[in-house]
Amino acid sequence: MFAQGLIIILGLALAVSAWALPCHHPGARFESMRLEAFDNPVQSVKAARESLQAAGNNIDLSTRVMCSLQLSLGAYLADRVDAKDEVFLKATRKLAGAGTFKKEAILLEALQYASTRTYPADLQDRLRYLDTASRPMGIPIRSFLLYLITALVEDPVTKAGLEAEVEALLAPAQLTPEFERVLLLEFQAFHIDRNRNPHKKVELRESFLPRLRKLNLAYWEAFIVYNHARTFEYLATEQAFQSAARYYGDAENLFRLLEKDDLYASILLGKAGVWYRNGRKAEAIRLAKRAEAYFLESQNRIWQGEVWKRLAMFYLEDKQYEEASRALDRASTFFAIEHETDRNQLDEIRARIQYGLRQYDKAVETLETYAKDFTRIENKQREQYVKEQSARYGLTLEEERNKIRQLTQENAKKQALMDGESRKARERGLLVRFFAVLVSLLGVVWLVWILRRGLVLGQTIRRLNSHMENHVLERFLPPAMVHEVAAGRLHLDERPNTRLVTILSADIVSFTNGTESLGSERIAVILNRFMVAMADVIFEHQGTIDKFIGDGVIAIFGAPVDMDAETQALQASRCAQAMVKVLDSLNQELLTGHTWKLRLRIGMHQGVALVGSFGTRQRSDYGAIGDAVHIASRIQAVAGPNEILLTTSVKHHLDSTLCSRRGDLKIRDQSQAISMHSLSLTAELKAA
Repeated sequence: MFAQGLIIILGLALAVSAWALPCHHPGARFESMRLEAFDNPVQSVKAARESLQAAGNNIDLSTRVMCSLQLSLGAYLADRVDAKDEVFLKATRKLAGAGTFKKEAILLEALQYASTRTYPADLQDRLRYLDTASRPMGIPIRSFLLYLITALVEDPVTKAGLEAEVEALLAPAQLTPEFERVLLLEFQAFHIDRNRNPHKKVELRESFLPRLRKLNLAYWEAFIVYNHARTFEYLATEQAFQSAARYYGDAENLFRLLEKDDLYASILLGKAGVWYRNGRKAEAIRLAKRAEAYFLESQNRIWQGEVWKRLAMFYLEDKQYEEASRALDRASTFFAIEHETDRNQLDEIRARIQYGLRQYDKAVETLETYAKDFTRIENKQREQYVKEQSARYGLTLEEERNKIRQLTQENAKKQALMDGESRKARERGLLVRFFAVLVSLLGVVWLVWILRRGLVLGQTIRRLNSHMENHVLERFLPPAMVHEVAAGRLHLDERPNTRLVTILSADIVSFTNGTESLGSERIAVILNRFMVAMADVIFEHQGTIDKFIGDGVIAIFGAPVDMDAETQALQASRCAQAMVKVLDSLNQELLTGHTWKLRLRIGMHQGVALVGSFGTRQRSDYGAIGDAVHIASRIQAVAGPNEILLTTSVKHHLDSTLCSRRGDLKIRDQSQAISMHSLSLTAELKAA
């Protein structure tokens, strides 16, 4: 009974507060209405709309204008403008502009453009007028109008100038209310690129969150905390994901006394993504579908599509390709032709699903559509993201397309050979039957000669295969690959082609000092024993030896046998750990009592390289060339004794807690510095 009574009292309090909102007071001010709207925009919209409908035509112009302004503010913040509101607000703006409410008319016009996203043909001229007309107004109104105008301006130079004016306007601390100060900081944080500098975005918001909470503006605080949680996800570390989960929870709690709307649904969707990553998959899917119910209620088709796109990603990560395909088909129904970037993202996901379903031809077609579409996107940041994803998934698809083409050609050749052999067999049969008696003796002699010739050729081929296995191939390939090459199931004489590989470069530390202290004969024995041990470790982890260079070795993971990017990174990293570990036994066996010991510098990088046989018909070597090999060698050169350095492209596939930041390395001919990470020598490696 007590709980029911408390609910009734709260309901009455909310009802009374709805009719006591600022627009009903004769001296209503924009500043107080704005605070109400930032605290609970949905309730502000409801109260203003009900008040205007109840009053009808029996309302003075002042109350009509101020309640319209309250309605516009709430609609802008909660994204809740319907067609009836738009017509009414436009008429009110004309009345206000013709009367004594020119300031309010300017605010109504700017809010109308920002909230309805319907712009006049002369939008830029109207924005310049709003900018000029608002200059004499006070700091709160002028700064807020500049926020709205900046969001509507497309020219980057003009936009930068407006942003600088906002900062200059609010710079004198003694003139700036606390609300305006926090609004400025959020304005700055919002415009920091979270792809390029997420740490700066996080630090800036962390600096003003305590001040924000003191303002007690629940809805606005929920919006900023939600954006804060999303930025933490971009940091992509375990600690950052924990922070994101905490902030999503804080944003959800702020809606306890607020009406649930699209922002609340967006918070649930973000929380679902963190839950799914933490293994709470069934709960995450239920939470995402719960978010969709709110978007369905508000008829927000874009965010409904976002929900199903997120579900498709969930299923794809879990390798539930059929479920992912159905979710993606559902998502595609919500994005219209003008949503070019969203549809392009769907093509990327669809290609990955088709690849998982082994529909390689369809995946290639989708990827080609995807590649053509992103070239038309003007947003350079989005274009860069698309290029990175294309490199990540497209290379594998391109390889599969080449395989399909090669298999088709081989099958056509085999069929042609079979047809030719069948025809020859029929012809031989006729001749044998016709001349059987006459040439029986000749046939026997010919058959004996063929058998003898076959035995000689068979022995020769077996000797050659044995020589290749024992003296050539086993020096560069693991035993399993050697047998595949000898059996004709794997080819090393293919033309070089571009593919994604992981390169491991290792080199002995202070080898010259060892040569001087041990002598050339002794060091030659040690070096040969070292190379044998390193080759065994590389072969054990499915690597291929590219070449031995003096006292170093370069190994390839992912060629000639295909290996996905994650497996390459794991195998190469485990191989590097094993190489360092085996040095202990070598030092005990070969260098007991000597001050100089075998120690390694190791560098690893994953990237695109040209892989295949290089040379002439008389002599060729199988190996890799390109930036990937160069970067791995340069990373190795700066590693410390018994240290494993790897680039971000390798670290991306590993548990990030096992890697520590080592700094950046600037390499000539590379536009950006290479980030380096030191890998733990003893920890058990797992996928990211």
